[in-house]
Amino acid sequence: MLNKFIGRILFVLFTILIILTVGFGFVHNLILDKNAVVTNSLIPKDSPKRMMLIFPHPDDEITVSGEVFREIHEKNAKVTMVVLTEGEAGKTGGVVSKDVLGKAREKEGELAAKKLGVTPVQATFPDAKLSEVNPIELKNYIYQQIKKYKPTTILTYDDVVGYYGHPDHIFAAKMVREVFREHKDDSSFSAKRLYMVTLPPKVWDGLSKFGKKLREKYPLRENQRPPTPTNAVIVKVYGKQIDELAKGYKTQQQAVDALLPGHRQIPYWIYFKVLDREYFYLAEEN
Repeated sequence: MLNKFIGRILFVLFTILIILTVGFGFVHNLILDKNAVVTNSLIPKDSPKRMMLIFPHPDDEITVSGEVFREIHEKNAKVTMVVLTEGEAGKTGGVVSKDVLGKAREKEGELAAKKLGVTPVQATFPDAKLSEVNPIELKNYIYQQIKKYKPTTILTYDDVVGYYGHPDHIFAAKMVREVFREHKDDSSFSAKRLYMVTLPPKVWDGLSKFGKKLREKYPLRENQRPPTPTNAVIVKVYGKQIDELAKGYKTQQQAVDALLPGHRQIPYWIYFKVLDREYFYLAEEN
């Protein structure tokens, strides 16, 4: 009797497992961008293995963290993370008071940098007001960091929608692109490739349809879409590390939900089985 009961339980569990596996596979194939070339490394072959991330806020690096983990652990790359603001204009998440949010986010960014294994560089340009900064000043700062750390590959947001519409994301990406274009012919300019993290068309369509709050907060033109990915990096083996990195931003869990929708509700080993890739657009090449 007991053996029959256990047998039935195991049969039910096995059936559920099969259904879930088929379901995950269906969703994965539904959102998969098969045109993006799966890439082992975004750093040019035979070039120094140095990478730089340039983002406006602490936590933005989550969008490319799988690629960073790969480059460091599998390619022994040296990675620098440049953050342009302290993120002081964001929400507190009820964790700290508004007057210390900037420093709290900077601290969270430092801890994230340790987990990633990157060198953090923190600037103090005004959050939510990057577009009001003198472009010459901002571009000069970006150029000086590139000159100092000599990356061969730079990662940033796309300069069309900034992943989900944040004005700072878009403006920062535009400045990075302008710096690349203005200096790429200089013999001393180390950067060979500029990649912008982006989203596959099907994922973007889904976010646009169901991300009503984001669209209300960051309205976009109807034809304003992220650039189509040229490259994809498979990151599911680093799912646990990405999940831990994201959850480390205690003050910004609501904002992180815009970067990894649903990650807090779904176990990481399921989440990154479905969303197993980070997508990039090769914006500039030298």
